[in-house]
This record gives sequence, C-alpha cells and structure tokens, in this order.
Amino acid sequence: MLWRANVAVQTRSAGVVSISAPADGRICMSNGYATLIRVDYVNRTTGARGGVTVKPCQNFANPTPAAVDARTGAGNVTFTTTFVGAPMAVPGKGSFTVR
Repeated sequence: MLWRANVAVQTRSAGVVSISAPADGRICMSNGYATLIRVDYVNRTTGARGGVTVKPCQNFANPTPAAVDARTGAGNVTFTTTFVGAPMAVPGKGSFTVR
C-alpha cells in the first residue's frame, strides 16, 4: 500500500495553528500505525520557519502527540511532509493561510 499524509490545520489564535495528520483507518489497522509524520513549514510572508512531528494513528503507543500547536505567524505558509518509519510513502507539499 502506498501511503500519503493528509495534513489538517486549525487556527488556535492569531499566528498560531494546530497541525495534525490524521490517517485513514486502513493505515492504522495495518503496520502503518507505527508511522510518524514530519511537517516542515515556511511562512512566505514573514520568513518564519519550523517543523513538527505528529502521529497519525491514535492507537500507536508512542509519546509523540497527534496534534501540535505551531507559531507560524500570520501569512501564507507552505509545508512539506515526510514519513518517519514508512516503507512506501510519498513525500508531500501544500500551503495554507494563517490570519
């Protein structure tokens, strides 16, 4: 099975978002449950950058959180995704706007 990450972003407060990558149930019921997702971001407006690592499967007994708050700052944010521990994964990219 080829895996891909769906990144979810929710605004917490001005310039702060919660980043997660919830997985499809089929992945969490396979050996994919032990995979982590690294999301690296760059705010194209301010130049702020950073990264978070989240676990996409709640049933993975790992201390990594399922969602992380990130201070991206307001503006247009681009990101890339990398799988940690996945045998066949497609790196990804995307963007979102933070107010």
